[in-house]
Amino acid sequence: MNDKLLYALIILGVAAGFAIPAFLGAWLWDKYKKSCVFALNSILVGYHLPEKGNIGEIHRVTFHTYYGILLLWVQTEHIIPFDPANVEPTAELLWALLKFNLKRGTSIRLGVIMPILSYLEYRSAIKTLRIHQLTDKQ
Repeated sequence: MNDKLLYALIILGVAAGFAIPAFLGAWLWDKYKKSCVFALNSILVGYHLPEKGNIGEIHRVTFHTYYGILLLWVQTEHIIPFDPANVEPTAELLWALLKFNLKRGTSIRLGVIMPILSYLEYRSAIKTLRIHQLTDKQ
């Protein structure tokens, strides 16, 4: 067998050994990312925004969601408007987003502390809702 042909086959084998797993990994990441975005959108589509005509001032609360695998991860910031007179739908939405973080956010590199951070952010957002609810009643 010719030495050049042997070297070409070795180089081709090494390139295929790196290219096939990289392609497969990119394809799997894309499928996982689409499933996470679909799950997040199905949570958010059920939330009805408060209409500006019904309330005087629109208040907002911020919450972050996380999903990914090891080093590939995505953080999304959600700025959620709410009506201080009716905070229960917003509290339910925040609970659903927290559950999303607990299901999809624990496989990222900060997965060990992610449930704690997400729960603390959830508690802070609920506290903000309650404060606005109490000040609106006065």
